[in-house]
Amino acid sequence: QAMNNCNTVINLDSKNSDAYLIRSEIYKKNLDYVSAINDISKIILIEPENFRMYYIRGTYYQEFNQHGNAINDFNKVISMNDKDPDAYFKRAKSYEEIMNYEAATKDYKTITTLSEFDMKARKLLQEAKDRLFEINRESDKPIIVLEDMIIIDESIIQVGGDKDEIVLKGVIEDQSDLEFLKINEKDVHFEGDKSNFEFLANVEITDLDQIIISARDVYENQETSVYTIKRTETNTPIIRIIA
Repeated sequence: QAMNNCNTVINLDSKNSDAYLIRSEIYKKNLDYVSAINDISKIILIEPENFRMYYIRGTYYQEFNQHGNAINDFNKVISMNDKDPDAYFKRAKSYEEIMNYEAATKDYKTITTLSEFDMKARKLLQEAKDRLFEINRESDKPIIVLEDMIIIDESIIQVGGDKDEIVLKGVIEDQSDLEFLKINEKDVHFEGDKSNFEFLANVEITDLDQIIISARDVYENQETSVYTIKRTETNTPIIRIIA
């Protein structure tokens, strides 16, 4: 009945946007995306400055897996209203579908910026962050690099025999944020951002024969390095004169 009513109105008034919109929704509900898109296109011809129609048509294209066309329509929406977080979110989704993750990431980050001033963007913020988290997922383990230490065969730390404590300085190399850094099961403070995280820690080594350093990033990639402590002799040589 609703379809018949829309057809009647359109036959009487070929520029009735409301009738085309309602009919497009009926077509969409029946999964006739081609007809639904055609009706929205007719509205755009009647109202070329109505950015909401580009958004609706872009959504139809997206659901119809025509992501190139969807992106073009969301581009149009953003060119007419660059503060619309929904358009950025929808466009990012289509960018993901065509594996343009760099462009998708940029759109999700834009939503993060808009969320400071826009309640609608704020509602999309967590979902945008979740998508960014997944886009950036990687599987490489952190790389632990010690600096200013005497290391033998990459796994032996040489220290003075009278030392009860040593200072460990180093860098954790990782593409992602670090979840934790531990030395002998104790949390260690680190500073930096993605790629390089610096740390400096005093480590108690009394009665210890090894140091264990563990680093894990936010994607649960973990690396553990075990260093054996080799103590050097510290006794002063004794000189004896033999007659």
